[in-house]
Amino acid sequence: MTQAATLIDRRPARRTCTLFALTLILLGVTLTLPVGALAFTSSGTGGWHAQNASAAGSSASLGSVTFVDAEHGWVVGSSYSDASSSYTPVILSTSDAGATWNAQDAGDSSGYDAYLRAVALVDEAHGWVVGHNDDGALILATSGGATWSAQDASNAGSSYASLDSVTFVDAQHGWAVGSTHDEASDSWVPLILATKDGGVTWDAQDAGHVDALMSSLNDVTFVDAQHGWAVGSTGGGYNESRIILATSDGGATWNAQNAQTPDGWEGLYSVSFIDAKRGWAVGGNGIATNGSGYPLIITTQNGGVTWSAQDASSAVKDGFLGSVTFIDAKNGWAVGHSTRRVDGMPGFAFSSLILATADGGASWHKQRTNDTEGFGGLDFIDATHGWVVGSTFIDATDTWAPLILATTTGGFPSAGPTPTLTLKLSGLAAGTLKLGQTPTATGAVKPLGLVGSRVALSVQMKTGTTWAKVKTTSASIRPKGNYSWKYVPAANGAYRMRAQVAATDAYPAATTQWLAFTVR
Repeated sequence: MTQAATLIDRRPARRTCTLFALTLILLGVTLTLPVGALAFTSSGTGGWHAQNASAAGSSASLGSVTFVDAEHGWVVGSSYSDASSSYTPVILSTSDAGATWNAQDAGDSSGYDAYLRAVALVDEAHGWVVGHNDDGALILATSGGATWSAQDASNAGSSYASLDSVTFVDAQHGWAVGSTHDEASDSWVPLILATKDGGVTWDAQDAGHVDALMSSLNDVTFVDAQHGWAVGSTGGGYNESRIILATSDGGATWNAQNAQTPDGWEGLYSVSFIDAKRGWAVGGNGIATNGSGYPLIITTQNGGVTWSAQDASSAVKDGFLGSVTFIDAKNGWAVGHSTRRVDGMPGFAFSSLILATADGGASWHKQRTNDTEGFGGLDFIDATHGWVVGSTFIDATDTWAPLILATTTGGFPSAGPTPTLTLKLSGLAAGTLKLGQTPTATGAVKPLGLVGSRVALSVQMKTGTTWAKVKTTSASIRPKGNYSWKYVPAANGAYRMRAQVAATDAYPAATTQWLAFTVR
């Protein structure tokens, strides 16, 4: 099965992190993954459960999911046929939160070799799906939620164009992004289409100057009819640059923003904003310890004027993230893959990955990882109800099958109690330490079922009005449930320290309040 190779060879397509073939073309490198390489232990599955996705067909891969309320949702993807060497579109819908999923007919208007990449609905009756078929960019729309018909995407500019993401802020105003082939330069360039009439007409918008021969936009989001962002990548191989474009006039003008991270193997694959100021984007970054890349999470508090990286290293070291969503300033989730080398085998072994944060990304916790799953998209409607889609490997048949996971607990296990976690710092006198002191951070963790796990400790220092990370480490939880760590502040100033334990199969994550102190 080489569906992924066929797709990515055709154009610089969005890497949706759906591992549905044993040969994966990733970052310009062919990574061959024998079945034997996919045999590591899964963990962190307690807060997620599988839903019946059989209506998608036995070989479908699902790449995008959206819900308009707690009951009504849609999933899209495609099913590959070896017999015809082509893709067949898949659209599923539910009206009972996913207890049952039913197939919807994309109709003949989807065309030959149709691959569906993203779906967006503003209510039960108005929705759009984007992707590509043998004629180029593909846009489908529904005016009732049950039947779909094609809209005119001819302004995409090329028969090789592909749309990878779509977003609407109401039933009239929407945007879709991807890539198209520029004949003059014989290169791939970013593609942005916009509509003001629900898709009756789609017009191309100018993405501005992107200085590279291989460029694509992977995701787009708008918080209102004026303010939006699109992310992607430009270049290729070991020297990709991240693309962030922003608009404050509905896309009449798009301006580049600086991701303020070093370039490397990978770009940005997904973006989520909760208002015109606060947002997050995810992707991959550089060369990691195992020779692949490490997950990248960046955030902004000023609409993208400046971006800064968030640290997810306590949850995952190697891999990449393909999709992110936030429902408010604190609660967010990201999905992707972690990677590791396998002795005696070429390439990397992949494990699916779900990360979550309850503090705006100051800390990220691993919720689920599994060696037989690949994740494409995710959606949450509140802090507890969410869905992830992709594909899963079936050992008995040696094939991949569609996968839909759901949670009613925010992805955190509900079986065990929330752990209690304390933090103290020795040597404090009225909240102050003398420079040169070596204070000890101590605390206790309950229940004792967490003995052998580790407590993550973070120290930040205040610079002006912002807090910056100065130290992160971890300490083992001893048999009596206690831990300790010695810390030496390097300079005078205002500091704060926090302790955290990550979620496990039996217990949700727990975090202490920040412990503030001054060094002078």
